[in-house]
Amino acid sequence: MAFLIQFAITPYVGAAQETQEEILQASITKDEFEVVEEVVKDHYELLVEDINEDVLLNYDEKDKARALTLYYVDQNSSDLTEGTSVQSRGRILWSVLRTALKKDAKKKMGPKVEKKIGNDFDKKVWPKIEREAKKEYDKYGYSRRVGPVSSTAPNCIKQGEHIFELYGDNGNSYLRFHVFKSQSGSYKR
Repeated sequence: MAFLIQFAITPYVGAAQETQEEILQASITKDEFEVVEEVVKDHYELLVEDINEDVLLNYDEKDKARALTLYYVDQNSSDLTEGTSVQSRGRILWSVLRTALKKDAKKKMGPKVEKKIGNDFDKKVWPKIEREAKKEYDKYGYSRRVGPVSSTAPNCIKQGEHIFELYGDNGNSYLRFHVFKSQSGSYKR
């Protein structure tokens, strides 16, 4: 039994202890890494919520955002090779964005609503949103994201319909995820 546990853990720890250069050489260019790192820094609080701090310590980085970036690169680059297309390499950035977008929706719900409909959202709604968002991301790229968090809003969450919005490489908005409730209480538009 001890042998099996050690065998299962060893490859993961070994992968996490690779040097930054080995991870980057095997997966993305320095410029691509900097783009992903910038997104991770912008959304660090959202992205780190579900990640064990011990995992990030394996990357031996003083900057936690850089360690989290290396984690995402490491987790999403196992089958990327030197000749991989830029579109495939965008998968690493998509992984970071996908996590941030889902957390945006959950933050907007709040703990009470999430408790009631969270499982249905995860199983029925989110897969549809994710599929369509990925199509649009592949088509338009990414320059920035606007989520529901605002330091000036009550409870630090914007009130109203807004959940998230994505902007493409050209700076134009291409995807908005909003909730809607009409004045009459009907949910039809």
